[in-house]
Amino acid sequence: MRIRQGMNAAAAIAAAVLIVAAAGCSKKPTKKVEPENDSIVVVTSIFPLADIISQVGGEHVDVKFLVQPGQSPHTFEPLPADMKVLSDADIVALVGFGFEFWADKMLSSVQNKDVKTIHFSDHVKPIMGEAHEHGHEGESAHEGEQEDGIEANPHYWLSPRRAMIIVSVIKDALIEKAPESSGYFSEKADDYILELKKLDGELTVHSKALAGRKFITFHSAWDYMAKDYELEQAGVIQEFPGKEPAPEQLARIVDKARASKAKAIFAEPQLNSKTADVIAKEAGIKVAILDPLGGPGVLGRDSYLKLMRYNLGEMRKALR
Repeated sequence: MRIRQGMNAAAAIAAAVLIVAAAGCSKKPTKKVEPENDSIVVVTSIFPLADIISQVGGEHVDVKFLVQPGQSPHTFEPLPADMKVLSDADIVALVGFGFEFWADKMLSSVQNKDVKTIHFSDHVKPIMGEAHEHGHEGESAHEGEQEDGIEANPHYWLSPRRAMIIVSVIKDALIEKAPESSGYFSEKADDYILELKKLDGELTVHSKALAGRKFITFHSAWDYMAKDYELEQAGVIQEFPGKEPAPEQLARIVDKARASKAKAIFAEPQLNSKTADVIAKEAGIKVAILDPLGGPGVLGRDSYLKLMRYNLGEMRKALR
């Protein structure tokens, strides 16, 4: 211990005694110094987006998602704890097209004025369909996402070609937050785009073998994949996600399945497949499971790439 020249000896001795006494009271330092955490906190709604963001952000991001495995985003109801998660975010990254029907209300209550909100939908050309009903009064799609009962389909992440757009948008958002790491984010994004292009090639090749083999889906989650890879979707069971079809609608779907000679109905693990089972039995076709969300710990579907390869494999098995 250094003592300034000229310091009173008695004072120096007293100071030394106090230091020894303090050390004897506790082995821990009196002031704990926390390590700096420079990670960019990104909050998103669903696992596929969270995984894509993690691939681009790498060690510089801490990514959280709100809709947990097994939950349907179309009937999701945020908890008070989710507000805390949003309040701690640096970036809130949303699907858009009204998919997060709860987001506007929550974000308006967030006290963190530095949070950056991005809607990937701002960069995606939508497929339009009938307007969804989420069952929550006073909550609607963003301006321009719904017009005269026609709504933009939000499930574009289920086409790797659209997922490449997500990569580009989140890269730019991360660079804006941490320009000093721009090279890192750009390299990670480029590497992941190569992986997505490889996946795109696989889907392109295998979808050609499925030409003319029609299928029915549980709801309109697979429209972008069908469009981009020329797959033939003959119909949809739930026109409004989470809302069971009326008996006359079920009869029409059975007739459509028979008339189109559909080979399979694709149900989803987040939604009750009982209706799909009934239609399949009446139409004499099989039921298979496609998963639009996956999740951590979901075997074979715990990354976006694995999830899409799983779905491709299930399609090939069901339609061959």
